[in-house]
Order: sequence, then structure tokens, then C-alpha cells
Amino acid sequence: MELYTKEFPAEICEPIEVFYKSFDLKSKNYERYHFVVAYEDNTVLGFITFHLEVTYSIGYIVYLVVNEKARGKNIARTLMNEAEQTMKTLCEENGTTLKTIMLECEKDAQGNSHLAGFYDKFGFEQYEINYYQPGLRSDAPVPMNLFVKSLESHNNQQFAIEYIYRTKYGTCNEIDEHIINDLLSNMR
Repeated sequence: MELYTKEFPAEICEPIEVFYKSFDLKSKNYERYHFVVAYEDNTVLGFITFHLEVTYSIGYIVYLVVNEKARGKNIARTLMNEAEQTMKTLCEENGTTLKTIMLECEKDAQGNSHLAGFYDKFGFEQYEINYYQPGLRSDAPVPMNLFVKSLESHNNQQFAIEYIYRTKYGTCNEIDEHIINDLLSNMR
């Protein structure tokens, strides 16, 4: 987990207990949470974590991290492709089709995300919404950009956003429901 804590600013770095809780949820709900690791010679090159809500055909990439020494070797590209393919396969195995994948990304003072060009290569578009990640340690919410990839015509992107937001931050992070409701009402 050193790679994780090194790569993300403290205000968006979840407590390690949230990872454990997410794994516990996976055991209770077969296809909800996934953790994919790229490694070579017992060295972690990177990892990607994602939630998949098969019932609603929604995927949510939580973290994509690549070891500084492994950058430029297409590790991030490989992990992104693996995550999307896994989501598609699991949806198909459950009689549905993946419709939406989302991810959130830090933004600078001007509202730009330094990884926007990378996500664009995978078909993600910045979704125009006043998006905030809830404070993960009882601190203030963090303004972020939300990127969405629509794989199929989806009539209600707002529903997908709200559903995955409640699942991720309510169920996994145990953020108070009132805080989540307030943040979601300000995102519309």
C-alpha cells in the first residue's frame, strides 16, 4: 500500500481500512469490488481498483496507480484495458451489457485534470457537473472532475452517477448519508 499512499494527495487518499472493507463487500456481493495488480519479479508495477454494479451496468474506477519506475511501459494502459474488459465480461456473464464507466480525478485551481488527455484516449469525457469527493477523514469535500465513458446509450447518466456515488462513499467509506445527500443535491 506504500505505492498508493505515495501517489495520492492526503485529502483523497482513503484510510487503508476502506480497502479491507471493500474486499469484505466483494465476498458478500460476488462481483462488486475488484483489485488488479501488474507485477514483475515480485515487484508491483501498478494496480487498478474498480467497483462494478452489474444490476445497473455501471463501472467505477476508483484508483489507477503506476510505480514511478514502471512509467512509460504501458502499465496504465494495460490496467485500464484489463479493468474495462473484466467489467464487460462480468456484465455479459450476468446477462447484461456494460453501459457506463466513471472515474474521478483531481483538478487544479483552473479546473483542469492533468490526466484528462490520458483518459480521453480511452473514450472518457469530462462530465459537466459540480463534482465533489466527500471528505474521507471527516474533513472538507474535495472538488474533482468526473470523467464518464458511455459504452451504450444510457438514458440517465445522473442516475448512474448518484447510484455509484452512494455505493462507493456510503457503503464502502461509510460517509454519513446526510453528507452524501447534500453533496449530490449540489451536483445537479
